[in-house]
Amino acid sequence: MTLQEYLENKLGEMAQQDANFRERYEDKQKSMKNCLLYITQQAHKQAVGNCAAISDDDVLQMAVHYYQEKDVEPTQEAIPAKVVAAPKEETKPKTAVLIPKPQPKKAKKVDNSLQLDLFGGM
Repeated sequence: MTLQEYLENKLGEMAQQDANFRERYEDKQKSMKNCLLYITQQAHKQAVGNCAAISDDDVLQMAVHYYQEKDVEPTQEAIPAKVVAAPKEETKPKTAVLIPKPQPKKAKKVDNSLQLDLFGGM
């Protein structure tokens, strides 16, 4: 499923349930193309080192914001971006990270030949 298909499904469900949102979602001045461009530009603002990871919920929030606000429009400059959907995992990843164990320090041998044994003669 592409990002556009995902947003069309989720926003369509929201429009069926909420008449106010349906009115804004069907506004001819708004388009899915501009919505995707707006989301890409918002993600670019959050990027660190040209890389941003944004949850599905955050992307959906950005799309809803785009359709609800009349003055929200993307700038016309396109940002080259690749949208990659990562599978959701409820559990921790099953990758192992090998951490070398610290080597135990070797104890120095102590010469006890001159030390008297206090209880040795008992």
